[in-house]
Amino acid sequence: MRVSDTLYIDPVCYMGCNPQESEIYTDYEGERYYFCDRKCKEKFLADPSRYIKPKSWWDRWLDKHIKANEKEFGPKGPECHTKLMGPPGSKC
Repeated sequence: MRVSDTLYIDPVCYMGCNPQESEIYTDYEGERYYFCDRKCKEKFLADPSRYIKPKSWWDRWLDKHIKANEKEFGPKGPECHTKLMGPPGSKC
């Protein structure tokens, strides 16, 4: 599960993983999953449905709109959002 550009959560043990430092990952159903250890990856691959929670309608709606915004405006988002909320990662 992606938390930020530099932090993913291992779906098996919920430990934080930095994708720039970890070489232990797998791609499953169009998503990349990072793991803290090869054993966690093996457990995941043995039964992925046990570790993947289905997304709610709200999460699916947000994903759809986030992808549309990134496609149209790039990773920084539309200029109006930056003016209102500051640059990405800043606190309001």
